[in-house]
Amino acid sequence: RVNWRKRQALLIEVFKLVHQADPEVKLDIVGNYKKNTGDTTQPNLHAKEMFALIEKYRLKDAVTIHGEVGEEQKIDLLVKASIFVKTSSHEMQGISTLEAMASGLPVVAFGNSATTETVKLGGGILVPDAGVDAMSQEILKLLSDYGTLKEMSEDALRGVQVVSTEVVMSELLNIIKK
Repeated sequence: RVNWRKRQALLIEVFKLVHQADPEVKLDIVGNYKKNTGDTTQPNLHAKEMFALIEKYRLKDAVTIHGEVGEEQKIDLLVKASIFVKTSSHEMQGISTLEAMASGLPVVAFGNSATTETVKLGGGILVPDAGVDAMSQEILKLLSDYGTLKEMSEDALRGVQVVSTEVVMSELLNIIKK
Protein backbone atom coordinates (compact mmCIF):
# COMPACT_ATOMS: atom_id res chain seq x y z
CA ARG A 1 0.00 0.00 0.00
CA VAL A 2 1.04 3.53 -0.60
CA ASN A 3 0.49 5.19 2.78
CA TRP A 4 2.17 7.21 5.49
CA ARG A 5 3.71 4.16 7.18
CA LYS A 6 5.34 2.80 4.02
CA ARG A 7 6.99 6.17 3.29
CA GLN A 8 7.20 5.90 -0.49
CA ALA A 9 8.22 9.58 -0.61
CA LEU A 10 11.44 8.58 1.17
CA LEU A 11 11.85 5.76 -1.35
CA ILE A 12 11.74 8.31 -4.16
CA GLU A 13 14.33 10.44 -2.33
CA VAL A 14 16.58 7.36 -2.07
CA PHE A 15 16.00 6.42 -5.69
CA LYS A 16 16.79 9.96 -6.88
CA LEU A 17 20.32 9.57 -5.46
CA VAL A 18 20.73 6.06 -6.85
CA HIS A 19 19.50 7.12 -10.28
CA GLN A 20 21.82 10.15 -10.34
CA ALA A 21 24.77 7.81 -9.77
CA ASP A 22 23.49 5.11 -12.15
CA PRO A 23 20.91 6.31 -14.70
CA GLU A 24 20.31 2.73 -15.89
CA VAL A 25 18.68 1.71 -12.59
CA LYS A 26 14.89 1.30 -12.64
CA LEU A 27 12.41 1.29 -9.76
CA ASP A 28 9.19 -0.72 -9.61
CA ILE A 29 6.65 0.29 -6.96
CA VAL A 30 3.85 -2.15 -6.19
CA GLY A 31 0.84 -1.45 -4.01
CA ASN A 32 -2.58 0.07 -3.89
CA TYR A 33 -2.36 3.85 -4.16
CA LYS A 34 -6.06 4.69 -4.59
CA LYS A 35 -8.27 6.44 -2.07
CA ASN A 36 -10.02 4.10 0.33
CA THR A 37 -13.23 6.13 0.30
CA GLY A 38 -15.19 8.19 -2.18
CA ASP A 39 -13.69 8.36 -5.66
CA THR A 40 -11.50 5.23 -5.69
CA THR A 41 -10.02 6.15 -9.09
CA GLN A 42 -7.99 8.97 -7.53
CA PRO A 43 -4.62 8.56 -5.84
CA ASN A 44 -4.51 9.00 -2.08
CA LEU A 45 -2.65 11.89 -0.44
CA HIS A 46 0.59 9.90 -0.02
CA ALA A 47 0.51 8.71 -3.62
CA LYS A 48 0.04 12.29 -4.79
CA GLU A 49 3.18 13.23 -2.86
CA MET A 50 5.05 10.31 -4.43
CA PHE A 51 3.89 11.23 -7.95
CA ALA A 52 4.87 14.88 -7.37
CA LEU A 53 8.40 13.85 -6.36
CA ILE A 54 8.74 11.59 -9.39
CA GLU A 55 7.75 14.55 -11.56
CA LYS A 56 9.97 17.03 -9.66
CA TYR A 57 13.05 14.81 -9.99
CA ARG A 58 12.22 13.88 -13.62
CA LEU A 59 12.13 10.15 -12.85
CA LYS A 60 9.03 9.23 -14.88
CA ASP A 61 11.05 7.11 -17.32
CA ALA A 62 12.85 5.29 -14.50
CA VAL A 63 9.95 4.58 -12.12
CA THR A 64 7.03 2.26 -12.84
CA ILE A 65 4.02 2.40 -10.54
CA HIS A 66 2.19 -0.92 -10.84
CA GLY A 67 -0.57 -0.32 -8.34
CA GLU A 68 -2.19 -3.36 -6.80
CA VAL A 69 -1.15 -6.57 -8.56
CA GLY A 70 -2.15 -10.23 -8.44
CA GLU A 71 0.06 -12.98 -7.02
CA GLU A 72 1.48 -14.05 -10.39
CA GLN A 73 2.49 -10.53 -11.37
CA LYS A 74 3.96 -9.93 -7.91
CA ILE A 75 6.08 -13.07 -8.18
CA ASP A 76 7.16 -12.11 -11.70
CA LEU A 77 8.27 -8.67 -10.50
CA LEU A 78 10.15 -10.13 -7.53
CA VAL A 79 11.95 -12.67 -9.71
CA LYS A 80 13.04 -9.95 -12.16
CA ALA A 81 14.27 -7.57 -9.45
CA SER A 82 17.82 -7.26 -8.15
CA ILE A 83 17.18 -5.70 -4.72
CA PHE A 84 14.17 -5.16 -2.45
CA VAL A 85 14.08 -1.79 -0.70
CA LYS A 86 11.96 -1.21 2.42
CA THR A 87 11.37 2.33 3.69
CA SER A 88 8.52 1.65 6.13
CA SER A 89 8.48 3.47 9.45
CA HIS A 90 7.30 0.33 11.24
CA GLU A 91 6.05 -3.16 10.50
CA MET A 92 4.46 -5.84 12.64
CA GLN A 93 6.11 -8.59 10.58
CA GLY A 94 6.83 -7.40 7.08
CA ILE A 95 5.29 -10.02 4.80
CA SER A 96 6.60 -8.22 1.70
CA THR A 97 10.14 -8.46 3.08
CA LEU A 98 9.75 -12.20 3.65
CA GLU A 99 8.30 -12.62 0.14
CA ALA A 100 11.28 -10.78 -1.31
CA MET A 101 13.72 -12.94 0.65
CA ALA A 102 11.90 -16.08 -0.48
CA SER A 103 12.44 -14.83 -4.04
CA GLY A 104 16.17 -14.58 -3.36
CA LEU A 105 16.30 -10.81 -3.17
CA PRO A 106 18.78 -9.01 -0.96
CA VAL A 107 16.93 -6.49 1.22
CA VAL A 108 18.03 -2.97 2.04
CA ALA A 109 15.80 -1.56 4.78
CA PHE A 110 15.59 1.05 7.46
CA GLY A 111 16.47 -0.57 10.80
CA ASN A 112 13.23 -0.26 12.70
CA SER A 113 10.48 -2.46 14.20
CA ALA A 114 9.99 -6.02 13.00
CA THR A 115 11.83 -5.24 9.77
CA THR A 116 15.03 -5.41 11.80
CA GLU A 117 14.29 -8.94 13.00
CA THR A 118 13.26 -10.10 9.53
CA VAL A 119 16.33 -8.71 7.80
CA LYS A 120 18.60 -10.19 10.48
CA LEU A 121 17.50 -13.64 9.28
CA GLY A 122 19.91 -13.14 6.40
CA GLY A 123 20.43 -11.48 3.10
CA GLY A 124 19.85 -7.94 4.15
CA ILE A 125 21.37 -4.63 5.10
CA LEU A 126 19.90 -2.33 7.72
CA VAL A 127 20.54 1.39 7.61
CA PRO A 128 19.57 4.05 10.16
CA ASP A 129 15.88 4.91 10.06
CA ALA A 130 15.16 7.59 7.45
CA GLY A 131 18.83 7.51 6.40
CA VAL A 132 18.29 8.38 2.75
CA ASP A 133 21.99 8.86 1.96
CA ALA A 134 23.03 5.67 3.77
CA MET A 135 20.36 3.64 2.00
CA SER A 136 21.26 4.96 -1.44
CA GLN A 137 24.96 4.22 -0.80
CA GLU A 138 24.21 0.63 0.23
CA ILE A 139 22.05 0.08 -2.86
CA LEU A 140 24.77 1.45 -5.13
CA LYS A 141 27.41 -0.76 -3.45
CA LEU A 142 25.26 -3.84 -4.02
CA LEU A 143 24.51 -2.96 -7.63
CA SER A 144 28.22 -2.58 -8.34
CA ASP A 145 29.27 -5.85 -6.69
CA TYR A 146 27.68 -8.90 -8.29
CA GLY A 147 29.52 -11.29 -5.94
CA THR A 148 28.07 -9.69 -2.82
CA LEU A 149 24.64 -9.42 -4.46
CA LYS A 150 24.70 -13.17 -5.25
CA GLU A 151 25.93 -14.08 -1.76
CA MET A 152 23.21 -11.98 -0.12
CA SER A 153 20.63 -13.56 -2.39
CA GLU A 154 21.66 -17.01 -1.18
CA ASP A 155 21.65 -15.77 2.44
CA ALA A 156 18.11 -14.43 1.97
CA LEU A 157 16.91 -17.81 0.70
CA ARG A 158 18.51 -19.59 3.66
CA GLY A 159 17.33 -17.03 6.22
CA VAL A 160 13.68 -17.10 5.19
CA GLN A 161 13.57 -20.86 5.80
CA VAL A 162 13.39 -20.11 9.54
CA VAL A 163 9.83 -18.89 9.02
CA SER A 164 8.76 -21.53 6.51
CA THR A 165 5.46 -23.29 7.14
CA GLU A 166 7.27 -26.56 7.88
CA VAL A 167 9.59 -25.06 10.49
CA VAL A 168 6.89 -22.99 12.20
CA MET A 169 4.47 -25.95 12.34
CA SER A 170 7.17 -28.24 13.70
CA GLU A 171 7.99 -25.73 16.45
CA LEU A 172 4.29 -25.31 17.25
CA LEU A 173 3.83 -29.08 17.54
CA ASN A 174 6.83 -29.29 19.88
CA ILE A 175 5.28 -26.64 22.12
CA ILE A 176 1.93 -28.42 22.14
CA LYS A 177 3.58 -31.77 23.05
CA LYS A 178 5.20 -30.25 26.14
